[in-house]
Parts: sequence; C-alpha cells; structure tokens
Amino acid sequence: MKVLCNYLEELCLPEYMCQELLDFLEIIGYEREVLYTEHKKVLEMHLNLYTPRMSYTEDEPQANPDLFVVVKLTKHFKTEEDTFYTFTWKVQATLEEGAVSKSFYEMYLLYQDLKRNFHSASMPPYKFRLGSPATSKYQQEETNQKLEKFWSFFLNDPAFHCQELFEFFEIKSSLEEVWNGLDSSFEYKLYEPVCWESEIDEGGSNFIVYRMKVLKKSPSGEILWIVKRRYKEFYELHKKLKERYKNGVMEGYLKHIGELDFQVPHLPKKSLAALSSYYEIDLRRKGLEAYLSKL
Repeated sequence: MKVLCNYLEELCLPEYMCQELLDFLEIIGYEREVLYTEHKKVLEMHLNLYTPRMSYTEDEPQANPDLFVVVKLTKHFKTEEDTFYTFTWKVQATLEEGAVSKSFYEMYLLYQDLKRNFHSASMPPYKFRLGSPATSKYQQEETNQKLEKFWSFFLNDPAFHCQELFEFFEIKSSLEEVWNGLDSSFEYKLYEPVCWESEIDEGGSNFIVYRMKVLKKSPSGEILWIVKRRYKEFYELHKKLKERYKNGVMEGYLKHIGELDFQVPHLPKKSLAALSSYYEIDLRRKGLEAYLSKL
C-alpha cells in the first residue's frame, strides 16, 4: 500500500496530468480542465526548451526549414456517417499550398495502402480507432493533435513519399520539387563524448544507459539537448534504419541529393552476456559514439 501511495504521489505533477491519468483518477469538471490546462502548459514549456518553435497563423502553415511540407489540422466536423478533418499544407520548395478535407475512414484506407506499398519500411502504427469517436472536447483535441503529427510525419519523411500520398492531399508538386525544399544549412552533431551511467530498474537489476548531448546548429541559432538510451534501443533503431534505406523511394531521394552511396554504419555487436567490466562498457561506449558520429 505504501509503495502505491508513493507512486501516486510522484504522478501528481502537472507534466503527468494527461487524459489517461485524469480518467484513471476519475477527475471531472472544472478541476479536470484546470489540471489538463496546466499539463499542456508544462509540455509546451519543455517543447520550447528542446525543440525549434514552429508557428502558424489560424489558416496558413508557415515556413520551417526542417520540413518538406508544413501541415496544420485546422478544423473537424461530424456527419452521421463519419468525422471529417480539414488539413492545410504548404510545400516549402514550390510555395504550393492548399487545403483538403478527409474522413476518418479515408485516412484509414490510405494508411493501409501505404502499409502494403512500404512493407519493408518502419511505419508508425495507426492508433486511431474507427467507429470510436472522441466523447469529449479534450479527447477530440488530442485526436486532432495526433492526426496532425501523424500525417506530418509521412509528408516529411522521403521514405514514404509517393504519388498516392500526394494525390490524397491534392499536392501537385512532383517528388523532386518537394525534395528541393529541405534546408541543408543546419547540422546535428554530438556536443561532447558519449558517457555511460548505471541505473536500476523496477526489479532492482542494474543496467547501463548511454548519455548523449546533441547540438543542432542552424542560421537561426543553436539548440542543445540530452538523451539517454540503452543499448537495446540503439539496436532497435539500427534495425529500423536498415529497413528504411532498403526502400526504393529512399534510394531515389538519396540519388537526388547526391548520397546514393550512403550506408547505415555498423553498430557494435550484441554481447552474449551482460557487460561486466569497465573495459567492455567503455569499448561499447566508443563504438556507439562512432556510430552516432557517422549518422
């Protein structure tokens, strides 16, 4: 009982007050609205600290040098059959812009088609349930944010660029024209050598995490952030990268930017047993640092 109480006390902070926790605690009414508003403020503050800010007007997506296509979900409306969502978009390179309204079901069908076409690529899961509309304005707001982020991912990853996707959003610019829009005047690099730390999981077992400080440099300034990852997370990333660069569309993009010879670097191999000495841990640390530098 004491352990559960301590756990709940740690959760009762603004950054954790998401819809799922509020549902679990059965918080409703005005108190729920206040807690969720504070939750969003904290998340926005963290976003401002660690990522570049992308601003929009109400109707028109604005330029962002990291994106091929800037996407904004501006509104939704419901009919007896389905819920429709209106997206506005702007192609960075050609300045083509437009808006399109699509139903929940149409988006689901597009995802299934993309999944068949890009079976070898690492596709994010489609977590939006058909026939289960949002029951509150909070859930609808979260759904809108997730849908905007979901389709922005596809429209800004050249591994998934195809005519079918562009036609769905009524984008007339060609693949090559869209690819010309990415600003190459920024770079990512390790700010300092990778280091490792020992942590303890819930079961009391020790494990190693690798701590990285990453710097992004661009004409608009510099952003610095810290990431911690276990080796198994590097391993999963490596598998996804290898799948990603087998994609035929990705080969076309690499050819377009003059990087057709690009190869995913070698990842330090898995060990049969847990690393037990400083030498073994540091050897892997150096290998992971070299891996990240090549990426």
